[in-house]
Amino acid sequence: MSDPQNTQGTPGADEEADTASGGTPDNPDELLEEETTDDEGRPLENPSGG
Repeated sequence: MSDPQNTQGTPGADEEADTASGGTPDNPDELLEEETTDDEGRPLENPSGG
């Protein structure tokens, strides 16, 4: 039986941990910086036009 109060703790004996999300990147700010700026730190152009 699930414990609705235990939303961030460890799973019970008859439960499995929720691993579907895979967790967060080690350094999300660094990852975001790499994906949205060029070598000189300028924002990349949006090829989708959005």
